[in-house]
Amino acid sequence: MKRVLFYLLFLSFISCSYKTNLSEFSITSPKENWTYFENEEIYFSTDIISPYLKWYSSIDGFLDSNSHFCKKLSAGQHEISLYNSKSKILKKLIINIKNQQSTKEKEVLLINFPYTFKPASTCGFYSLSGSAKISENTINQNDNRITRDIKLNTNIKNKTLITYNNRQCDNTNHNNFFYVINTNNQTEANLIETTLYYSNENINIYIEKNISDTENLDKCIENITHLILPRIKDIWGSVEDINHDNKLTILFSSTINKEKKAIGFFNQDDFFLRNDNINSKDYNPYSNEMDIIYVAFPENSNKNYSIESISATIAHEISHAANFSKKTYLKIKQKKPFTILDTFLDEGLSHLTENLVGFGSSGGNKDFINAYLKNSNICSFCSSNILGEQDTVERRGAMSLFLFFLFNKAGGFDWGDNKINLLDKGGISFLKKIISSEDNSWDSIGSYFNISTDLLFQEFCRKCLTENLYNIFDFNKTDIMTGERIFECNEFKKYDINNINTILDYSITKLNPINNEFYLQIFFMEILILYFWRNKIFRINNFISSNFCIKTN
Repeated sequence: MKRVLFYLLFLSFISCSYKTNLSEFSITSPKENWTYFENEEIYFSTDIISPYLKWYSSIDGFLDSNSHFCKKLSAGQHEISLYNSKSKILKKLIINIKNQQSTKEKEVLLINFPYTFKPASTCGFYSLSGSAKISENTINQNDNRITRDIKLNTNIKNKTLITYNNRQCDNTNHNNFFYVINTNNQTEANLIETTLYYSNENINIYIEKNISDTENLDKCIENITHLILPRIKDIWGSVEDINHDNKLTILFSSTINKEKKAIGFFNQDDFFLRNDNINSKDYNPYSNEMDIIYVAFPENSNKNYSIESISATIAHEISHAANFSKKTYLKIKQKKPFTILDTFLDEGLSHLTENLVGFGSSGGNKDFINAYLKNSNICSFCSSNILGEQDTVERRGAMSLFLFFLFNKAGGFDWGDNKINLLDKGGISFLKKIISSEDNSWDSIGSYFNISTDLLFQEFCRKCLTENLYNIFDFNKTDIMTGERIFECNEFKKYDINNINTILDYSITKLNPINNEFYLQIFFMEILILYFWRNKIFRINNFISSNFCIKTN
């Protein structure tokens, strides 16, 4: 009896998830303008259950009268119509069906996720599988694009901590020399002479000596002092004060512009003692022995180095520095076991930070997300892409998209009365929990929710592939200070897949079942329904609607 009650309650949940106001409905699958093949079953569904539904194809005619079903269609462009004869409402969309033999292109859409209950007579449970074997020319289009930053090849395992007894940088001299890592080879550094351009109680800003054109720089500094630093502190807290001056140092260097590899970077080695003895275990020849980030000099003539791009990069690099401070450096200082954020998560968090401080669009972060949406079939969220590449533009965009989804799921944020500070409504706590978690990088993402990250990832994929992104993300929310949209991106492009012969872990094109127990419950529930139905004991749907669901007009 308990088992019967469980199945009835479960079925009531499924039934209640559908709309009962028959004047409001939509086609939830397939999606507008997506492409399938003749030999694959397409999953059709709507968000209401009604006996008055009729599905039609402009080529194949009448299709079905159920709320959900699977069917193969003929080749051609189909106008799919869903008509509700009671409310007299008609919904339409266009999909394309290709002959697989006539094209090398493979465009795949989700058939069905293992979340949706369907009667046993329909096409069963499916999940996306496969990825693409694509030529390098297809996905290396970003080789000439300057990325936000580079991940330096540092090894902090044997580095020596800086103490008061160690050599310190001269914080009183307004002229100083700094090492700036060569971003092209990372094995050498530029030694540049600088001057202290700006200082307040929170930051010191150095620029290369003899630079006279500082108009754009002044605008960047205004963004830093009045917007970026207060918001970064609200999200991540402060960066560890390595050289004991109670300030973060920001160095603007034209060497980064000339090397055309990145817009800025954070170097973990700066948190440790400088040592130029190549035979030492703690060899660290280019440390500036301070909490410092490096950015290119702003330029009017190059979009990569615009004021907005530089501002976004500064937020990005301070995020790296703050999270390294809390996740790794403090543990080393306390002589405790430490972990380092994996690159996929470290970069995803920093790109999301750009959005939250107000420079996600003009700074170029939306380009990273759109790069993923365009090439989603070849990208893994936390591993290498189909060519074995790790830290790619697409993966950065993928992770910032996934993290922003969960940021909002946790409650998001709002602005304080001064319109600058950020008020936590759950989203910021979610981000901080990732940094404080003792789990590995992937598992730490779900720690705030006490849920497996795998399950959250499946939820994210299901929504992205079965709903319009405008229903998932609030694209209209605008930063109260910069006027930019907090989040902005394009819709998913069609999957362009040549040969499905590689499956990428944690790709949106691969979703595994949640667990076998779930499938077992569905199996028994279907048997139970068929038993009641065939023996005409009672009408399940009417029983549930009258006892468990709240009816609407």
